[in-house]
Amino acid sequence: MTESSPPPGIRASLNEAGELALTAVNAPPEAVIRMDINADTPRMLCTQGRYLAPVQAPPGTRIRFRLFRGKRGITAP
Repeated sequence: MTESSPPPGIRASLNEAGELALTAVNAPPEAVIRMDINADTPRMLCTQGRYLAPVQAPPGTRIRFRLFRGKRGITAP
């Protein structure tokens, strides 16, 4: 029996500056992390776009992120 590889995901952590740092884990090379900050919609529309650097936000800020392959989300928000 062959072992299946772990599913893709996102590792979230705080860096030394207190910023939220996101890292794709077990993701295909073309996958990108997209994020929404304080979005009110239940759907994740990724209006803020692609994650490029750690995020600094005041306490209480809602930050949602998801891994995408093209236009298709491959992880839950």
